[in-house]
Amino acid sequence: MGAQSSRVHIFLEGIVQGVGMRPHVARVARRFGLTGFVGNNERGVFIEFQGAASTLRQAQEALIDELPPLAHILDIQTSSLSPVPGEESFRIVASTHVEGEKTLISPDMTTCDACLADIDDKNNRRYHYPFTTCTHCGPRLSIIESLPYDRATTTMREFPMCSQCETEYTNPDDRRFHAQPISCPHCGPTVWCTDSNGASLVETRTNELVVDVAKFDELVHTVRSAWDSGAIVAVKGIGGFHLMCSAEDEVAVEKLRKRKHRPDKPLAVLVPDLDAAKTIAVLNQEAEGLLTSASHPIVSVPLREHSLCEGIAPGLQEVGLMLPYSPLHHLLVDRPVVATSGNLSGEPLCVTNDDALRKLSHLADMFVLHDREIYVPVEDSVYVDTTLVRRSRGLAPVPLLLRTETQPTVLAVGGELKNTATLAVGRYAHMSSHVGDMGSLDAQRHFERMVDQLCSMQGARPDIVVCDMHPGYQTSAWAQRFAHHHDVELIEVQHHHAHALSLLTEHQELSTPATIAALDGTGYGTDGTIWGGEILHLTADGEAERRWHLPPFSLVGGDKAVRNPWRIARGLTHDWQLESLSPPTEVDQAELQLVDSQLNSSFGTTTTTSMGRVFDAFASILQVRQSVSYEAQAAMELEALASTSPLSQAAAISTADTLSTFPRLAQWAVNSMRDGSYPRADIARIVHAAMATLIAGALIDAANASATEVVGITGGCAVNRILMADILHVLQCESPALRVLTHQKVPATDGGLSLGQAAAGRLWAQ
Repeated sequence: MGAQSSRVHIFLEGIVQGVGMRPHVARVARRFGLTGFVGNNERGVFIEFQGAASTLRQAQEALIDELPPLAHILDIQTSSLSPVPGEESFRIVASTHVEGEKTLISPDMTTCDACLADIDDKNNRRYHYPFTTCTHCGPRLSIIESLPYDRATTTMREFPMCSQCETEYTNPDDRRFHAQPISCPHCGPTVWCTDSNGASLVETRTNELVVDVAKFDELVHTVRSAWDSGAIVAVKGIGGFHLMCSAEDEVAVEKLRKRKHRPDKPLAVLVPDLDAAKTIAVLNQEAEGLLTSASHPIVSVPLREHSLCEGIAPGLQEVGLMLPYSPLHHLLVDRPVVATSGNLSGEPLCVTNDDALRKLSHLADMFVLHDREIYVPVEDSVYVDTTLVRRSRGLAPVPLLLRTETQPTVLAVGGELKNTATLAVGRYAHMSSHVGDMGSLDAQRHFERMVDQLCSMQGARPDIVVCDMHPGYQTSAWAQRFAHHHDVELIEVQHHHAHALSLLTEHQELSTPATIAALDGTGYGTDGTIWGGEILHLTADGEAERRWHLPPFSLVGGDKAVRNPWRIARGLTHDWQLESLSPPTEVDQAELQLVDSQLNSSFGTTTTTSMGRVFDAFASILQVRQSVSYEAQAAMELEALASTSPLSQAAAISTADTLSTFPRLAQWAVNSMRDGSYPRADIARIVHAAMATLIAGALIDAANASATEVVGITGGCAVNRILMADILHVLQCESPALRVLTHQKVPATDGGLSLGQAAAGRLWAQ
């Protein structure tokens, strides 16, 4: 190139290894006629482009705009260089080594369009092969045991490549170049189905092939016939088992609910394609984008009337939909099917064939099994509309940048429910996939394995371990044992403080003073009571001060109150000194008298300021729900009722403006139900608007008192779309200068707690 040439150095950090990044860079360089080279090391991908300045700008835009599906850029560094005279081509150069750095691992990702075309093409050697993958898709996190990320350190080491796969694997121009999970019907995993006792029904392996097409098609026919007859089929996917039955068969769905002891909790539905999803639910552009994204998460969307059987999501107006994310699902699913976690209540996903046959044989009538081992369970990621509520398959373990002055290695163990763990190493916070609730021994073993995998993948030994300050959490007890055994510092962080730090970390605002509303169901407070409706002021060094909270009220019977919203309503009515609340007709009079007696004596009661419990109380007052069978059921059904109100947001907020305190709002709801002055749906809608107005007003007052310009909302209640829309509307109208933070990449629920704990560990490191 002549004297007009310019040269630029580009360094890309993130998930850029083993995802087709170097071939992508080379293709961009060839398209724009650039010289230079691309290579990688443990930190990322280094590039030097040389060409005309205008062409370099176009090439850099194409480089980022057209990333391979699994690539995820966390940081870009560029600098100008002197042109290299006489350079004639663009090269892919050998990898280099950076001491102390580790490659970032891609999540498990949905099957790409090219692989789908392969398995649908009768002339392709992978036609109907259910384990087809390439560099752009397939299992990653679920099969990795340790680094470096090579086939030998994954569960695919059991399947030596055939000569054809080896040729693809070693060809830089092939999309299966260095794709560790690569396989085909000659050399890869096999699949079969059995009855509930493990007796074989269809084997797909023959003497010549691990998966014979005719045998596999027989398996598919057998499974679909089972669904036709109302059977429940346990299917082993990428990260664990699903229990599947026809979502259009009321009897089958009811059978699944009875067997799994899951009477009400909504069931996710797997549909064959986007067109099928559109016949079931109302999809906006954002929902379509999420459903078809590379992670193929479950997305909760408005349900069309009579499109599925009523047992899918009782009491709700929405359904969680998901598109097939593996070749096996793509080939099996020809109708909407329930796809709920293959586990016992309160336990992690089953991942081994033996475990599934042992634990799920009383739940499933048939099993679809394969012999690609799953190293760690990976649950489906979940969005409610566009709000992330579970960060797992397709999203974890993509790290987040964690810029702090000190960089000790911090292990944060999360909370008791919706657990995740986070390992902070260098500039990154590595969040695990969803672990779940920590109440069972199997869940605790899964947690330990997940922690081992996090540490192994980063080659890290924690200097600090961080936990919740709740004395009864299993994770807190584990952290104490870990700190003692490894002689490392232990830090305890208040629950809502961690929520607030999680939000600030996500937005790269850790050093920014902020006022944060933390709204959820429960969290152990610094005063020993149960918090959940808090406004905290956070300083630049991460310390927190409680500036506001909901009026306290009593929970009678602790967890029993959480399972029975009428008890919460009774305590709230008593402590907020409301006029008499008529008791629910389904409540036993003796139990009612006992609760009232406990309230009068304060015996067996716990004080709370929880926003989640206030929602439960309103659900009871509005006769939506007096007892629950799953977490947040009452609040979700109250929101569903509010969504049916014809009141506009402006009308609801206008009425709510007169309800200037939480006790006044509660009394209005009691009176409105007694007098019949409003339809129940309108009362529910106004309750949401009033709570939003009160929270927004308290946020504005606290921000003004602290002279902060940044506010935020976090905690499980931030999943409530009506509440959040109303809060954001009021903030925008009354204080437009405030910068408002909400969760986008990390769950607002306890699934994001460990990230905030890790940030605290960094900020408070001694």
